[in-house]
Amino acid sequence: MMQSLFADGGPVFQPKKKPTVKPKHMPVVKPRTVETFDSKNFETFGITTDDPNEVLRHFKPYEMDDRKFVFFDTETKPLYKSSQDVPEGRVRRFVGTGKNAVPQDIPFVISVGNGEENWTLRGAPETLHELWSIFEDDSIEKVAHNIKFDMHMLANIGITVKGRLHDTLVLAKLINENRKSFTLKEVAKEHDGIIKYEDTVDLYKRSHRVKRYDELPEILLGSYANADIYNCARVFICEYPLLAEENLLDVYDTECDCIWPLYMMERVGMQLDPDYEQPLKQELQHKADRMEAEIYATVGHKFNLNSTAQLYDALLTIGVDDSWIPKTDKGNPSLDKKAMDKLANFYHIDLVSKILAYRQASKLLVTYAYGIYEQRDAVDKIHANINQCEATTGRMSITKPAMQTIPRDDKHIKRAIIPGKGHWLVYLDYSQVEYRIYAHYMKSEHLIELINQGYDVHAATAALLNHEHVDSFMKRLHAEDPTAKKQRQRAKTINFALLYGVGAGHLSELLNCDINEARQIKQEYFSAIPEANAFINQVQQIVIQRGYIRNYYGRRRRLKPDECYKAPNSLIQGCAADVMKKQLCKLYHYIQDNSLKTTMINIVHDEVQLCVPDNELIHVPDFKACLENTEDFRTHIEADIELSNETWAKKEEAPLEWFATPESIKEHFGV
Repeated sequence: MMQSLFADGGPVFQPKKKPTVKPKHMPVVKPRTVETFDSKNFETFGITTDDPNEVLRHFKPYEMDDRKFVFFDTETKPLYKSSQDVPEGRVRRFVGTGKNAVPQDIPFVISVGNGEENWTLRGAPETLHELWSIFEDDSIEKVAHNIKFDMHMLANIGITVKGRLHDTLVLAKLINENRKSFTLKEVAKEHDGIIKYEDTVDLYKRSHRVKRYDELPEILLGSYANADIYNCARVFICEYPLLAEENLLDVYDTECDCIWPLYMMERVGMQLDPDYEQPLKQELQHKADRMEAEIYATVGHKFNLNSTAQLYDALLTIGVDDSWIPKTDKGNPSLDKKAMDKLANFYHIDLVSKILAYRQASKLLVTYAYGIYEQRDAVDKIHANINQCEATTGRMSITKPAMQTIPRDDKHIKRAIIPGKGHWLVYLDYSQVEYRIYAHYMKSEHLIELINQGYDVHAATAALLNHEHVDSFMKRLHAEDPTAKKQRQRAKTINFALLYGVGAGHLSELLNCDINEARQIKQEYFSAIPEANAFINQVQQIVIQRGYIRNYYGRRRRLKPDECYKAPNSLIQGCAADVMKKQLCKLYHYIQDNSLKTTMINIVHDEVQLCVPDNELIHVPDFKACLENTEDFRTHIEADIELSNETWAKKEEAPLEWFATPESIKEHFGV
């Protein structure tokens, strides 16, 4: 059952105070010593074995409400020197973040438990594979922390996880999205989980200069692995019942359903053009070098482009007014991206524009041109990691590589993604989904009517602000009137800025105007669309009174009273995220139910990317229908179609009628 916007969804969950976890085991190694590990002083936890039959004979699932569950985890290790050595059929995952992320390829340990009894099997892939009957049993629901990672590791040794999936990482974020940490260790602390082994392992690694878990003593590793699944069980058993109490079951079920399509996206991956690697790197390097030379020529001498102090001196050298450059509390110059954008766009400093162009070229070169090709496998595919609930609103993100942060207008990196022979890259892009949901919530009958008639929402807003009939404005826009283009872009900025709760000061920076003009613009906006002001005020008041806001699908976002300005954006963004996840599941099941060869390969913001064989282009209208939602909101939720049989960079819009018949497909696509 869906939730209404303003209905009280029940009491706000108050997390329990962190319990005092008493040490249950003697320490293995004392701090700042290099004592030899002494198994006699170590009390084991769970059963560790190299015999799969011992696990299979004794394993019993956890039972609740006539349902069966297994809690599981894998300990993994790298098998290949580089990502390019990873063969087809296997997927490399990473543990950790940033430069410290460690590649992982296969498990050397599998742990299973039922909340009370825990078993860890250690051995070669063929030994671990003997546990397939547990994981491929549809009747047993599978529970893990960051379950997609472990599913990949099991798949790498030939085990396909089946049955209902649960992720305690997703669960923990739904129950309390404001937790400081969502690691299993930290969440388990709230429920008296066993964490002593993790502390002991870390101490042992430091004292014995051990980096890899497969180098730990078997008795220590086994207990550590068994403790992990015990902790996972504690989190699930304690927090899963709270979903019903907090009216979060619907949104959690959607999240669980979404695990499979996201996992398959990661597994399938995106195809890279291997012949484009060197031209790409050379082109971006040349661009960065050219911009660097122009910068030095403008200033008159070389300097460190990454040094704030030297950049500050360079700006003063060319005559930039010192008052234009913001300062820190200590009086030092502040030249972050926000400051640089203002210098470039508001004060029109050409040098700053060149520096920003240099930085973008450098980022594209280092982060993407080198990054994506370093992370490709043996068949030139990249398998990005989709973070299912990265934001507190439920919005997803893409990392390793960060395909979601590629600039929208980029043609360099996107040129590297290709469909493969006999396939098309098809892009289903939600059209202004957040603003459509916004119009629904603020109940602007005029805007709802215009949106449902097919008008561009930002153009409609621009017409309202200009006191112009929307048809007249659209004529100017279609005629490439530069004033109309500027007015539409301005309306778009205002729409989202006010939804995000920005003040007049920030709005003035976004619009490159003074603060008094920004105040006037806000007043005119709310005069033209009074429903927007009423909606924003109402949502903020709900947060002040209740401490949280709940979207249409039940997702909750808790905010402090002084954070109430975030509530409208949190509501809309969370709702858009849930639309994407729900409709993504529909698309996944459509593909599966029709036994299609089409694969979903990536998500970028509000865009789903697919790789479609020539003979399945006839299904594109159905793919589009799966993503669209016309039932939950008064405004139509629509997806535009773009496609390419060359590269991501060359995608073009394709009218729906082109896919109507095999004949029309042959006429327009030649297949």
